[in-house]
Amino acid sequence: MTPERTPEAVLDELAARSRRARPWLVIGLLLIVGSLAGSIFWLDHLRREAERNYALAQTELEKFKAARDVIDRAQTAPEAERAQILQQGLIEAEKAAAPARPAQTALETLKIDFFLCSGAPAAVSEQARKLLALRPAKAQPWQLRALSAATNAKWNYRLSGNEIRYNPEEEDAADWLVERSAASGISLKKVLTFFPTPGTMSLFLCEGVTPAPAAAPDNQG
Repeated sequence: MTPERTPEAVLDELAARSRRARPWLVIGLLLIVGSLAGSIFWLDHLRREAERNYALAQTELEKFKAARDVIDRAQTAPEAERAQILQQGLIEAEKAAAPARPAQTALETLKIDFFLCSGAPAAVSEQARKLLALRPAKAQPWQLRALSAATNAKWNYRLSGNEIRYNPEEEDAADWLVERSAASGISLKKVLTFFPTPGTMSLFLCEGVTPAPAAAPDNQG
């Protein structure tokens, strides 16, 4: 027969169980918070993409409306003036419908990561040295990092040349780097991206690199 347990013993056992379960509870909460943070990040990214696509659609619609107005004016104008009205009107319509340029982020406020591709020739390492030397005195840190062959084999990389990826508000900074790089004999391809990387711009040095074949998807299981 099991001896009767006192209320104090029951409370002590419950307290002990609670202490043992506490670390797992913390781990579970951290996993939930991490999952929520990741979801919020991707939702924000999708929201920005939707806003960008909506803005592009609005721009195209405004272009269409402006072009239609120009054609209507040309049709009612004397025949000798129609060609000039069409030419000038369509140019003005294109300018009027152009999307507003976002406020630009100053180069000095950006942290720039220079990714040197694995397997790049020695000359590319020298390019990295020259580019890092372009850093203005009051700029945020510029750092050289490695881009592994495995990472470069992924679909969103597959780099075989030098390129700089920038957000719309970083275009001036990207242009500055492209111009200074060209003066040093280094060619950089500009690649506009809408994936948000606030305060950071990435430059990839992969000239002469052949990306490894992409891994086949795992269909097992």
